[in-house]
Amino acid sequence: ENLNNASPATVSRAGIIFVSETELGWKPMVDSWLDTRAKHEAAALKPLFEKYVDALLDVIRIECKPVMAGSPWAHVSRDFCQVSTLVTLLKGIMKPSEEANEQLSSGHYERLFLYCCTWALGGLLE
Repeated sequence: ENLNNASPATVSRAGIIFVSETELGWKPMVDSWLDTRAKHEAAALKPLFEKYVDALLDVIRIECKPVMAGSPWAHVSRDFCQVSTLVTLLKGIMKPSEEANEQLSSGHYERLFLYCCTWALGGLLE
């Protein structure tokens, strides 16, 4: 299913280069997703990820208490999962404007982004 617990020998026999999400972080996943979006949309969203996500994740990690706590290293995977959820929510909330071929203003993108951040990043907090 995944290679998180595979030995280096198993991975090399399969001819796969495996890099853990703990080594990459969330940014390559977001960059890859933005490459699939319309240019105007990616141009509006990329600065929002840069402006808000790391700052919000830091505040959550330092100041907030999640409803479900994990192991000491869980924040790395949790960050990745939360940003993945953010991307999923953004895809869903922007689908109607995408289907209507409607171009939103940068302020509208920011409001949608912050709404999705609220649920993706803050949804598991007390």
